[in-house]
Amino acid sequence: ALRVLPALILATVTYPLVGLRKRCAGWCVLRFASSLTLTSTASGLAACALGSCITDASAANAVGALGVLAMALFGGVAVDVGSGQSNSDVEGDSWLDVLSKAVIAVAARCDALYYAFRAAVVGEFAGAEDGKGHSLEYTIDGHQCDPKFHKVNVKVKAILVTLDLPTSPAAADLALVMLALVALAWLGAALLAHILCSRPRFSDHAGAEAARRIRSAFADVSENTQPLFRNGRRTNNPCCPCANRPHHVVEIPSARNSMSSSASIHTGNLASPGQIINTPLFANSEQSADSDADSDEDAGELLHGFGESRPAPRLECKDVTLRVVEWRRSAKKMQRTKLTVLDNCAFKAAPASVTCLLGPSGAGKSSLLDVLAGRRTSGKLQGPGCVRVDNVRTSPATLRQMSRYCPQDDVLPSRLTAFEHLTFHARLRLPSSWPDKRKVRAANRELARLGLTKAYDFDAQTTLLSKASGGQRRRVTIATELVAKNRLLFCDEPTTGLDAATALLACLRLRRVSRRGVTVVTVLHQPRPEIFWDAVDILALVVKGRVVFAGPPSLAAKKFLSRPGHAVKETLNPADAMLDAADSFPAEDLDDQDRPRAFFDDLSPAAPSSQESVVRQFDDPSIPPPRQDSTSSARRLSTESCLVNFLNAQAQQQPSALAIFYLLARREVRATIRDWPSLLLHYIPAVVIGLLLGVVYNNMPHHNDTAAGIMDRFGLSFVLCTTVGLSALSAAPRARRAARLFARERDALRDTALPSFLASTYLGDAIPLRLFPPAILAVIAAFLSSCCVSFGRVVAFVVAVVQLHYSLAAVGRFIGALAPRDAVCAGASALYLLFSLLLCGFFVSPSDLPHKFWKHVANILPAKYGYEALNAHMFYGVDDLFIVSEIGDSHVRTGPYSGNTILRCFGLDTPGHAKQKHFALAIFSISAEVASFVALKLFARERR
Repeated sequence: ALRVLPALILATVTYPLVGLRKRCAGWCVLRFASSLTLTSTASGLAACALGSCITDASAANAVGALGVLAMALFGGVAVDVGSGQSNSDVEGDSWLDVLSKAVIAVAARCDALYYAFRAAVVGEFAGAEDGKGHSLEYTIDGHQCDPKFHKVNVKVKAILVTLDLPTSPAAADLALVMLALVALAWLGAALLAHILCSRPRFSDHAGAEAARRIRSAFADVSENTQPLFRNGRRTNNPCCPCANRPHHVVEIPSARNSMSSSASIHTGNLASPGQIINTPLFANSEQSADSDADSDEDAGELLHGFGESRPAPRLECKDVTLRVVEWRRSAKKMQRTKLTVLDNCAFKAAPASVTCLLGPSGAGKSSLLDVLAGRRTSGKLQGPGCVRVDNVRTSPATLRQMSRYCPQDDVLPSRLTAFEHLTFHARLRLPSSWPDKRKVRAANRELARLGLTKAYDFDAQTTLLSKASGGQRRRVTIATELVAKNRLLFCDEPTTGLDAATALLACLRLRRVSRRGVTVVTVLHQPRPEIFWDAVDILALVVKGRVVFAGPPSLAAKKFLSRPGHAVKETLNPADAMLDAADSFPAEDLDDQDRPRAFFDDLSPAAPSSQESVVRQFDDPSIPPPRQDSTSSARRLSTESCLVNFLNAQAQQQPSALAIFYLLARREVRATIRDWPSLLLHYIPAVVIGLLLGVVYNNMPHHNDTAAGIMDRFGLSFVLCTTVGLSALSAAPRARRAARLFARERDALRDTALPSFLASTYLGDAIPLRLFPPAILAVIAAFLSSCCVSFGRVVAFVVAVVQLHYSLAAVGRFIGALAPRDAVCAGASALYLLFSLLLCGFFVSPSDLPHKFWKHVANILPAKYGYEALNAHMFYGVDDLFIVSEIGDSHVRTGPYSGNTILRCFGLDTPGHAKQKHFALAIFSISAEVASFVALKLFARERR
């Protein structure tokens, strides 16, 4: 579908439009379509083999670009490969000429494009006849180059003989057969690569270490353990750090006991039924690190803010209605449908508490969380609803400034370690008045709190995030938000991808954070019982865009585990009971929200149950209460201006723009140095292709008395344009990754796009990958081919190659900043490069373009200016060029001509306009960079 159908459509549309063999039978069109289809299939199979062998996307793209370049070079377009000879037949060839001919001959026979080119050309010319049955004749007219060059009428057979191609139509069919064999060979290579390289790779050392730790953990199980539940009530359990504190427990006989029994594992020395494993959930080092961290000066700074003491904020919304527009197919057409995601929804979160949003998929939990956090970008809020913080109507921008948000997906810099990433955010987001050692200590503590300091296959100091597992990356994302000192924290499914023990660890960490004066609102899917009872203060059930229940875990268990008329299993988790009840929730409860709103009203500041009875009743006695000044605790901000003043004072403690750029620059330099595969894939091909071009186009002045003296210069210019264009394709995905990372860190960077743009564009892409590799390529190709007459022209030649590469990469960065998906980014970049090469002037002279529209399109493409600048420097100072035409028995040789005459003959600008071409490339590069920055500033936002 992706390789055959597009090629067939292209062939059937292109063939009649360009006027090829109008009177030819259908077999001509079929042969043309078959050549395109088989070439596309062979290229796709080669890409499949490459993808199986190379797992890194950037490396696979770079190697694939080299393959495309080799196909174009040896396919018969830029180099004459018909007989394995070079473009000239000069006596006394040097060893380099012999090597060039051998390389061309061998590489061409392995090239699918070589056979496709022969099938298309021979099939078009061989046996071509006019309406009267006579052989077609073509006219070659070169009088616009030289009035002495007379018109020459030649037959199609003479054209094929001159091009050293067979004259029989059967040769075209033979070329198709060879092309099919090449496609089958690539099919076998793809299957072999898939079998050999697609097997899962396991680390024996890691597996053995994991098994050893598991056996050690179970070997230490104590037989003298206490049951977690007895008669529906919790007992003192030394295994769980959160089980030895008072709880509001609902009397549900045998349900909890059975749950405890079913959770036991019956193996060898494991716990007996009714008992649990007497093994600490967390290592002693993690417990001590957590306790020490919660008692240091960071907690005081968190409570007293930036220059002003403030209690934990109170968050609420009322009468919030959110509608989104979707296009859905119905009755063979697309219809615009409005969906109500939130329907007159009300919500309140108590200060310094953990509020958990539960509900079935599609109920509106994440949408409600995004609205509360001020990060909803899709849909439209309707009605009088609003979000209030401390009874102050707060805008989305203010909410983003004063809160932290942990999204569902993990967007992390792959070339940094967890420690480096958290240290970067600690230096970026913590007060600038803090010493650097304190910020580093805060990052280390968050790693220890979430169990990320060291594992058998992970070390926060040395393991790159690209090598981390999904659960480890998830915990790094959580720790990134916890390291900041904001008083509102929103987490969208923080336990996704985590095992049960790690999920409990993360939720308990959120609960400890809330006890330090942070209001936490999180979305959880099916939390385990320990999370339900020990890590959550308030449970809110969301059904069909409304909060239909809100209350502490004890009230939720009493309501949903003992529903009349519904059988409840003894081992059922209370959270699962809430989700089961959501699908069959009574309609009157959906229409009437008095119950949850009444509970929300009980959370008002004046009510004694707000923070004393709802929050402190689940508190851990070992954790001291938040320190609040007697006067500042009672003072609440009553106006928006006061809240903004507080946030402005907070922003003044953040790093300056120059400091932010310094932090980003350090990160980009470190990531670029560690991204050595990308560096090698840009520098090694530059050297190899430069040497290859030097071999193929060696000693150009030696061929000035033949047609090769002209065509080799045009061919070298085109191949250089193609090479730098394919190399510049890597700029688009790199820019898209940088845009995604900036969108994730946008709030932490205070919405300043310039430092991030400068660091990612120049230190992470332009300087290491867009300046030196094309310069190396151009220097090697220029000196080996002797294409320029002076050293000054060689320098200008190298500058033109670098400018062309930079301008194409700048356009790629603009595409990457705008592209919504990776596939769109790759497709748009490839199409832009295709149009650039098609209209650069190699295939069609700029003066011969069929319509003014295409001339205007060519004028806005950098490849046109680069191609003309390269030709201007190579033809400068050359005065002994000859136009040679050998068509059948006709032999025409005129000259000598200067380089200016040849360029005018082909409709190109002369060397006198070279400075204008360089200036146009510079203007184009600057314009593309400005457009990239604007796209990053306006469109690099997370879609929610």
